[in-house]
Amino acid sequence: MVAHLTATTAFSTVLRIALIGVAEAESGPDPLSGEQSARVTSGAPDDGLQRDADRARCRTQLDLVQRSDWWDAASSAEIVTMFETAIAWRDVDLVARDADEAIRDELLRRYGISLLAEER
Repeated sequence: MVAHLTATTAFSTVLRIALIGVAEAESGPDPLSGEQSARVTSGAPDDGLQRDADRARCRTQLDLVQRSDWWDAASSAEIVTMFETAIAWRDVDLVARDADEAIRDELLRRYGISLLAEER
């Protein structure tokens, strides 16, 4: 029992540190690579197919955060990656906006980590 509590505490601590870093970086540089960021915001017709493919891939990934079984098995790195993806797309995609909200809710419920939307 003590080992389980220690492992849970360590997981929560690592997760909290990583997520705080991501949340603080929200106002900094775009979390997408320069190329991805250009595709998300570009209106150029030749970028449309790639942007749509990127969006579809991210939507598929972000759908996972709505599933309890994903949260039960997710590592701290996977949670942080999903949070970064949600942040990167939330201003242009409703699925990403919903995922951002779901991630914040689950972090609070499961780990007591509060990343309030007002902090954005």
